[in-house]
Amino acid sequence: MSAVLPSFTGKSIDAGRLELLEPVGAGTYGSVYLAIDHHASTSSGPVRRAIKVVQKAGPSTRDTQHQRREFRIHALVSDVPGVQNLLEVHEDEGYFYLVSDYRDCDLFDLIEEGVAFERKDERIRSAFVQILDAVHGCHRKKVYHRDLKPENILCTADGEEVFLADFGSATLKAKSYLHGHGTNCYMSPECIGHETSSGPYWTKYADIWALGLILVNLIA
Repeated sequence: MSAVLPSFTGKSIDAGRLELLEPVGAGTYGSVYLAIDHHASTSSGPVRRAIKVVQKAGPSTRDTQHQRREFRIHALVSDVPGVQNLLEVHEDEGYFYLVSDYRDCDLFDLIEEGVAFERKDERIRSAFVQILDAVHGCHRKKVYHRDLKPENILCTADGEEVFLADFGSATLKAKSYLHGHGTNCYMSPECIGHETSSGPYWTKYADIWALGLILVNLIA
């Protein structure tokens, strides 16, 4: 599956209701666009949305089934406070279009800029408690993220609100034998696999380990 996608700027979906304006981010398997919803508006104009364009792995393939599974898992927790909402999913022959509310940036961006959280203990506390609550809400629904890191936490520009995103590695299994799933520097030792352990690990505790590392990033 190619990681290089064509431009979708100006594309409309859902009979013209949603219009993609410009790319605002890119990952291995998709690109994120700022879009507007012509059927929803505020006093300042049409509502802004974020649309993630994901290339389909192919018809009836295991990878495509995995993609659909990711969307279903995200939908299960979309109503949890602090989780990035998945409003709807559209598709055509080659792509999925995942529609969410638009967020300004991610936590990694804010940490790198060093302004939003530097010497702001109360804001750090507030942001981290929001993250804890979101992860706890997911765990109560038996959803385990397995790739918690600042890049997967979306934010308002001032860092006052944070939202857990990207459920591509999430699982409904409390115990997993699948090692190496996630981002290496945020994995608990038992998740890495052949270098430390070949046995199963508890996915809940893997998330808790990653939360500790996120806190270190916030306060360091």
